Amino acid sequence: MWLPGLGILVSWLLLRDELPETMVTQWSGRTPSSWAPTGLVLAVTGSVSVVSAACAGRSDRRGVWIAVGFSALGASAWLVLALANVQTIPSVGGWGLLTPLAFLYGGVAAALTRPASPHRAAGNASSAS
Repeated sequence: MWLPGLGILVSWLLLRDELPETMVTQWSGRTPSSWAPTGLVLAVTGSVSVVSAACAGRSDRRGVWIAVGFSALGASAWLVLALANVQTIPSVGGWGLLTPLAFLYGGVAAALTRPASPHRAAGNASSAS
């Protein structure tokens, strides 16, 4: 669950000297069209990743898939943008496919999640009344 957030931290530590103060965040064809401060991009993608992973701990299998999927989505968005911006001419290329595919990482976590037992689920229902 925490692997995507750790990936953001490690990649930032490795790339921080190479990252510009302002990152290209959107392209129109091959031409940059939007920029944002690097700290803001790091904060937003890191927050999405960490908060989503924290929510996964309180979920059933479907919730784990969704939460960990969003955690991986945040990490992949950071990685794609960071790697694109350390190049001489910023471009995403084929790496843009990583971001939507990263959501599938949630399926791995969901597959490894133990399903709730009927006894445990019944105990939660009676305590909610």
